[in-house]
Amino acid sequence: MLPKIDGGKKKFLMLSMIFGIMALCTCGCGVGSMGMPQDLSGIWNFGEYGKETKNSYDEQIGERMTADSYSYYSDQQFFALMKPGRSGSIYDAAYQEAAKETLEHKKREQEYTIDSPLFILNPFGTNVTGLYVYMGNRKERVQVSYVISVEDTGIPDFCGTMYLGTTEEDAVEGQVIGMLPGMVNKVVLTVMKPDGTILSEKAYYFDVPAYSQVFSSVLPSQYAQDAVLTRGFYILSATDGKTTYFLFYDNYGILRAQIPTEAALGQNKLLQADNHLFFAISGHRFVMMDHLGYVSADYEITGSEACDYIYDNKKKCILLLIREEESPCASKVKKLNLETKEITNLVDFESLLGSLKSEVAIIQEGDAKQENTLERENTLKQKNDPEPKNGMAEEESDKEDDWLGIISIKLVDSHDILASSKKLSMIIRVNNVYTSPVVRWMIGSEAEAEKMGDESLMLTKAGDFLSQARQDVVYYAKEKKAKEGQYYLLFLNHNSGEVSKDSKRSDSKKEGEETERRSYFYCYAVDEILNQYRLVKRIPLPYTAEKGTAVPYGKHVIISIGKEKTFMEYNDKGELVSQFKVPDIESSYKVYKATMDRYWF
Repeated sequence: MLPKIDGGKKKFLMLSMIFGIMALCTCGCGVGSMGMPQDLSGIWNFGEYGKETKNSYDEQIGERMTADSYSYYSDQQFFALMKPGRSGSIYDAAYQEAAKETLEHKKREQEYTIDSPLFILNPFGTNVTGLYVYMGNRKERVQVSYVISVEDTGIPDFCGTMYLGTTEEDAVEGQVIGMLPGMVNKVVLTVMKPDGTILSEKAYYFDVPAYSQVFSSVLPSQYAQDAVLTRGFYILSATDGKTTYFLFYDNYGILRAQIPTEAALGQNKLLQADNHLFFAISGHRFVMMDHLGYVSADYEITGSEACDYIYDNKKKCILLLIREEESPCASKVKKLNLETKEITNLVDFESLLGSLKSEVAIIQEGDAKQENTLERENTLKQKNDPEPKNGMAEEESDKEDDWLGIISIKLVDSHDILASSKKLSMIIRVNNVYTSPVVRWMIGSEAEAEKMGDESLMLTKAGDFLSQARQDVVYYAKEKKAKEGQYYLLFLNHNSGEVSKDSKRSDSKKEGEETERRSYFYCYAVDEILNQYRLVKRIPLPYTAEKGTAVPYGKHVIISIGKEKTFMEYNDKGELVSQFKVPDIESSYKVYKATMDRYWF
């Protein structure tokens, strides 16, 4: 039985009640009939279903297959078969080609069918418990679904439908995702025709080795009564002291996949580029990986470091937010052509916003003096009460000479970008990034804009509310019926730094009485016709101290709070659906969720 949120969890209930009260809170006026977005599924693909905890390990489903009726190679057995070139990084071209050549040789070695498949555990070294499946070639289309169960009845089944790729070839091959290390995994494979006719249903048993003992196979979790869950994996990154991994946890907090990477914890971002994954394996090196785990391409950016990256599915390119070696600022946006690997300069924020630099320097110098006392107090506190060695990683470098402080970019309308400057507490829209970049508008504190001497580009605030202070990544959403220039911006407002010092009036129970400082999930409605924005949703959160994320996911929101090493999912009513605790390991505070459809499923 999975735990539920009960009356003993006072802290979590209080937070849920706050969400329930504040979820539909709106502020301001004057943007027509524009309210909260009704459907954000354009940002993420998702579905909903009730919480189930079925375990079918002891049930007789399908024909139980004996070891001599199919071919199976563990990762170590397959590695031993690889020819020279297998040494070095798994992401080196030589290693990947050696693995691919060995795999193709095994596929030709004998005839495989839906009744006598080939199984290889993690053949390319890129998914620790991913099981490669090859069932030969078939001219008629088939669907391959699977159910994974283990003997531990406290662990629910994991179900999926294997993604078979989009090539013209007739090969039936893909990956089974979700096996657990250190356990015997029962995998029931069902092969069906498009009309649902079952061609084969067989049960296989795989004893998966226990790998790193650092990562918890099951996270402590809590659920609301009658919770409705969204499909997908929670994705975070952690290190075992040697290698960093993308960890994929299901809705029950069970570890279902691990992708190793050589990148630092701060670069835990996966992009799904059509039917491939694109991600960093270092600050200046990236790879493209297909649905089988094979690294089909790698890219290198010399003399610079990528701080963020997004995929343009129309132009089939990657936009990179770059910090060059000679610059402290992440100030350049460059285009990476995925086919030619050519890199083109698009946007230079220091040029676009250069007139603000001197004013910003004066303001930040003043802020630093005012905060010196607080910093000294914090230093003394840390000496007396140090943080655990294996806590949430301090990832984002807040360099003193990085006056821009841009942490993320998002693509808008196929040719514009939204940039989030945490240091300036500014959201910036840049239009025409592929041709003639120009700043369309900025959103931020009017007081800060006045100090910087540039209010002409600022959107007008409609309503009485506090603008963001040190916001995180900004997401864009637009309703189908919205007019041109009307859309939403959603983000985590850390509510920290100099800009937030007047926020006490917002957090007071009554005039003159201060309460605990909070961060917020914000939703702005922007109207470019009226050149204004207003706050249409504000949800209080525990104070994140700038280590947290808020990611829209369909109509839900995934919240991560670094200092508490906790991540949560809330529904569109502001109700807590589920909550997970990350153990005492060195891990990122950034948590995302994705279905992995059209890649694994």
